[in-house]
Amino acid sequence: MISSTVAKTDDGTIQITLTIPYKTIAEERAKAVAEAAKDIVIDGFRKGMAPTDKVEAKLGEATIIEKTLTRILPEALGKVVETEKLALALYPKFELVSAEKDKDWQVRAVSCELPKITLGDFQKEILVGKPKEKKEQSLGEKENLILTAILKTSEVKLPKLLINEEVEARLTSLLVRLEKLSLKLESYLASVGKTPESLRVEYEKQVTESITLELALNEIAKKEGVEIKETEIDEAIKASLPEVKDQTISPAQRQMLRGVILRQKTLQTLASKIA
Repeated sequence: MISSTVAKTDDGTIQITLTIPYKTIAEERAKAVAEAAKDIVIDGFRKGMAPTDKVEAKLGEATIIEKTLTRILPEALGKVVETEKLALALYPKFELVSAEKDKDWQVRAVSCELPKITLGDFQKEILVGKPKEKKEQSLGEKENLILTAILKTSEVKLPKLLINEEVEARLTSLLVRLEKLSLKLESYLASVGKTPESLRVEYEKQVTESITLELALNEIAKKEGVEIKETEIDEAIKASLPEVKDQTISPAQRQMLRGVILRQKTLQTLASKIA
């Protein structure tokens, strides 16, 4: 039986250590090698008919370990998440701690949970930030005022792991765009007057604000009783992707879209209350 220990830090980072019995490792290793052997071609043998030792030599120990753990970890992790009632914000990064022959293996998984956010009196802050002149504000101006007030009054401690993950995603996206334009990162940074360090700080600020607003608007939606109907999601899909049939949208994509619409609707609800 696979055993586990779960450790949490104050900022929401979670470390799960799995201890996998060697009997389980041996069984899954044999299955992994047998599965891989079906597609391996080795001189002197028909495809899928090579001896196990030849297949193992062809694969290499690192690949065998990876294939073995791929068979074990998803289910093992799922059981821990269910038992401990964890709400992981990121799929864990795994680290093989020990994998000695004839001994139990240890694997460490690191992820994080979304933290609770404490909403301040953002409505009072909206009144403070509202322009004194009687000029009617546009919807965009009202929404900016609301978002600024929420950021100023909300309290949340975001996991560093979550921030780093989002920052890395933005940096990767930037590099891909620059590569398509045949530009080097150094040249781009010089043209906009930034350094790698200042760019990272800028992205960290953007990510922190973005996640804080997402958490805050989700919490406000609960308090305001804002709900999203399935028809609203369907309409959003048709409006933004008219050529896409509904069945090509996965449940995960629909859930993501639901969240976006929920936050937009919540923001609009708040804006409608500003005279």
